[in-house]
Order: sequence, then structure tokens, then C-alpha cells
Amino acid sequence: MKRMVSLFAVIVLTYGSMAFAQDKPAGPFGFTAGMSREQIIKLVGASAIRKLPVSMTDPNYFALSTAPIPNPAFESYALTVSPTQGLVRLAAIGVTLETGDTGAELQTAFHGVVSAISRKYGEAKVYDTCSGNSTECDNSEFWMMSLKSKNRELIALWILKQPVNGVTAIEAMVNYTTMNSGYIDVQYEFIGFDQYNAAKKAKQDASY
Repeated sequence: MKRMVSLFAVIVLTYGSMAFAQDKPAGPFGFTAGMSREQIIKLVGASAIRKLPVSMTDPNYFALSTAPIPNPAFESYALTVSPTQGLVRLAAIGVTLETGDTGAELQTAFHGVVSAISRKYGEAKVYDTCSGNSTECDNSEFWMMSLKSKNRELIALWILKQPVNGVTAIEAMVNYTTMNSGYIDVQYEFIGFDQYNAAKKAKQDASY
């Protein structure tokens, strides 16, 4: 179950914890590209492993309730670990934030996360788009409604020309939970992810 915290707490925790993490010689949240599942579990403990839904059958995917350098603004961490290349992808799932119809609290928290990441990885490209009708897109009181209908996106992307701590790409996104709440997730791709993804797709395509 997702935790719900105040916007003020998220801003403080995000800025403070990310600044702390940047002083450490490690990748995001203390995860390093190429880490094995065993190395990761040794750092966080087996008790941190979260049970996955029955529908999740990918043996290379698992979720944790904490990280080597946890950030309290995020409640869980989902990892893809290739048996040959190690850790190739990481997603940090944010705590649930209360917000109003305008989504102001979510937007503020999102830009705080983007600023923190940008200090380490460079400026992001931010996409704030709405494809709904003019009433939905032009009136701030319908911001959460347009997010619910998937007509609105608020996303930041970093495509790194040179990997930083093994990170090649990052995406931060605002997600809808209810009309009065949402959360932010941040996804990191590491060196080897493209090859892993291509091999996985080729295996799936071979079944046709």
C-alpha cells in the first residue's frame, strides 16, 4: 500500500536525501550498473524484497522496499537485473501526495525532483502536454481530470551523451492515483539496457 505524505515533507526529503546521495561514490540510490541480484540483496537484506503480483512472471524483475541509499520521498524500488549484464534498469516509485483539482502539489514536487536530478545529470527536457479538448487543457481546475483521462503528461527526460555512474537515460513522470492524489516515479536506464531489451524482444518475436 502506498504511503501518503505532505508536499512539504517530500520537498525536504527529496532535496536533502538526493544531496546526501550525491556525496556518495555510487549510482542512483546507491545502486550501481551491472550489480547482480545477490550483490543488491546483500546490501539491503532479504527482508526488503517485496512480493510481486502473480501476473509478474519476468524472472529478471524484482522489487524492494528500500535501497542502499534510500530516499524517503520514494516508497519502493523496482529493478531489472540481467543474468549476464547485471542491473540494467531501476525505477523509484514515489509516495502518494495529496493534491487539489489543479495538481499544484504534484507539479511542485515533480519540479523539485527534476531540479535535484538535474544538478547531477544535467538539464532535462520537460514535456508538459495536453491532448484533450480546450476546456480540459486550458483550465487549471481540470488538470487532474486530464491526467486521469491520460490526455495530459508531465515528463522529464535526460538522454546522456556520456554515461554518469553507468546511467544512460532517466525519465521522471507524474502519475495519477485518484482525483486528489498522485505520485512521481523516476526510471533509470543503465549501460546494457538497450542490448537486454533487444534480446528480450527478439526472444518474444521468435514465438510467432
